Amino acid sequence: MVVAGGARQFGTPGPRLATPLQALVRRAGTGAPQSGITVSWTVESGSGSLVNTPVGTSDAQGLVSAILLLGSVPGTVRVRVTIRDQPEAEISFEAFIVDRPELTSLSPLTVRGGDTVRVLGAGFSPPAIQNVVLFSGIRGKVLSAAGFELKVEV
Repeated sequence: MVVAGGARQFGTPGPRLATPLQALVRRAGTGAPQSGITVSWTVESGSGSLVNTPVGTSDAQGLVSAILLLGSVPGTVRVRVTIRDQPEAEISFEAFIVDRPELTSLSPLTVRGGDTVRVLGAGFSPPAIQNVVLFSGIRGKVLSAAGFELKVEV
């Protein structure tokens, strides 16, 4: 079983994650997708719950999905997926609940690809990897982060 989609998403407290968590069940040996396999989804830690039943069955493409509702406490939510008849076959997903950031200033105001931008505000996550900054829908590279400042490469 492998992660097929939805891993490492970010969201604010309360709503569902934007993309369902998806696992791909494959046949041992050949790697071919395997349908009809029952898996169990478990929220192991963090503030979150599954919207649908915690048990699912893989479809004809070997895919099985779950929808994660984010709780009210910022932090990491870990979800474990196991094959019902083979509990040693497992994968994990992480999602991150973050406070809604507030932007107070951006400098410089005009930028091009490769430039570095200083973003000031509140509610940023100190680990740089946990912040997402988009420029016309394209993700920038967060070079450094603090709760009040980000430095981002366009």
